[in-house]
Amino acid sequence: MNNKSYKYPLLNDKEWLFKKYIEDELSTVEMCKMAGAKTANSVRQALIRHSIPVRTIGDGLRVNKEDGFIADKEVIDGCLLGDGFLCKWNKESEKSFPYFAKRNKYYDHIKYVAEILFKDKWQERVKENNEKFLDKKCVVFSLRSLSNKSLKTFYERWYPEWNNYKKIIPQDIEITPNLLLHWFLDDGSSYLRKRNSKTKQVVITFCSECFSKDDQEMIMDKVNSQFDLSMRLNKTNSGVGYRIVVPQSKADNFYNIVGDCPVPSMEYKWK
Repeated sequence: MNNKSYKYPLLNDKEWLFKKYIEDELSTVEMCKMAGAKTANSVRQALIRHSIPVRTIGDGLRVNKEDGFIADKEVIDGCLLGDGFLCKWNKESEKSFPYFAKRNKYYDHIKYVAEILFKDKWQERVKENNEKFLDKKCVVFSLRSLSNKSLKTFYERWYPEWNNYKKIIPQDIEITPNLLLHWFLDDGSSYLRKRNSKTKQVVITFCSECFSKDDQEMIMDKVNSQFDLSMRLNKTNSGVGYRIVVPQSKADNFYNIVGDCPVPSMEYKWK
């Protein structure tokens, strides 16, 4: 393949191309002007000739953009245990950066998380969508960050290459009250169990059956070694067949750890 551009000398310089496109994250349009080329496609062809990875459309739209995202580890890890997820346009590319997203039918829950992760820019990141569920229309609220370098390590921990980029619970996850709170807001539930006509006991459950039994046992060991919760696995008919339960004798302990409910729509979980 011919590696030279006879009209635009800068497009022959691999080091210059790499620095401007990869390190400085300039667009092909900006580089086109600097090189004196007529179209951005000349820059794109030069990148290809020099084996420099060209951004996907999605990554290109987000490069050098600012959404105010704050990579709060406790919140992100807590959400990833639940309904939150990370996504990359190219799972195998080191130059493709992930974005964080989550959805919920309760606006105040999404708003609560968005205000933590985006501060005063949270409204720009929250969307309202009309969706169909069981042939019924419903409103769902979602938040989503732009592609962000700071999420690269999160993606590598939660969606490792060795697991074909499928979600796991990372071994290095750090258990904190705030992480437990966001996990409970996402995938936690509670119910009252009657022992006799006068006594009602609260049982707390996490819908964790999307994770392997080994992953669930690992995180239970971490929680139980740090907090007096006696988490255990109960059998279920969905997912891997097991989900995590906090027994009724430890329900008060759990609520004391996570604190009061921060959003009105979720108060039903605080039995």
